[in-house]
Amino acid sequence: MGYIAPVNQYQYRHYAERERLNKYDPYRFVPIKRINSTINPPENEHILQTIPPHSNKKSAPKVQLMPMSHIDRVYGEITGIGQNYSSYA
Repeated sequence: MGYIAPVNQYQYRHYAERERLNKYDPYRFVPIKRINSTINPPENEHILQTIPPHSNKKSAPKVQLMPMSHIDRVYGEITGIGQNYSSYA
């Protein structure tokens, strides 16, 4: 069964009138002005010129070969497996 709120008819009518007259839209978009830089233009240009340009070429990943004993030791520290014995021995 539903719950009937203890609201009188005149209270509901006043509430309905207030809601109908309310034209406020909380989701409206308001245009904003652009923010100017706080750095002086000559300084700003100097900073932009000192930044090196990005290269479009991807560098090849550097592959380092590690000895198997080092890999086993680190794997044992991380997982706790092989601390007392090694399956490779």
